[in-house]
Order: sequence, then structure tokens, then C-alpha cells
Amino acid sequence: MTLDISQKVRTDLRAVAGSASSRKGDLEALEPRGALPARRGVGEPRQAEAVGGGAVGPFTEKENSREYFSRKTQFYSSEFLLVIEVQPLQRLTVEDGNGDEVLFEFKEPPTDV
Repeated sequence: MTLDISQKVRTDLRAVAGSASSRKGDLEALEPRGALPARRGVGEPRQAEAVGGGAVGPFTEKENSREYFSRKTQFYSSEFLLVIEVQPLQRLTVEDGNGDEVLFEFKEPPTDV
């Protein structure tokens, strides 16, 4: 009985080994790893598409255009002799170089400062 099992294993191994050699062609050679060698290339410059150019500097702040968050933040010096109170900026409206209005909106600072 053990002879039958060992013969079956041998037959199976030969079938597997034979199928590996009957494959079409060899595997492609892998390129060596590491940095690529230097080579010369040619690039073709492309002209930028005609889409909106965005805001153009310089920016000029409009009068009374600042809006602040209602909560003020206080910063203390290490000796607690000096206190600086800051009211964070919420919105700022400016005029760009083309005369268009640009709105800057700021996120509210965290309360655990």
C-alpha cells in the first residue's frame, strides 16, 4: 500500500515538473534595481490653456472690510505680567490688480489654546 502512495506521489511530481518545462518561452529578464542611469530626453513645451487666471496681485485692502470672530483669545507672558488680547479675523475683502473683489475667509481658531 505504501508503494502505491509513493508511486502516485512520484507520478504527480513528474507531471508537475514536466508541465513547468512545457511552458511557452522563458520569463522576461528583470531590469536591475536601483537608480536609473542618466539619459537624454526631449520634451515638447505646451502652451497653457486659456482658463481663468485667478486673482492677480497686488491686493489692496478695502476700508472697513474686516470681520472678526466674536470670541477673543488672551495670551499671557511666562511671568503673567503681560497680556495680549487678540480677536481672530474671520473675513477680509480686498481688491486685486484687475479691480476684482477677492474674499479671504478664515477658519475659527481652536478654543483650547
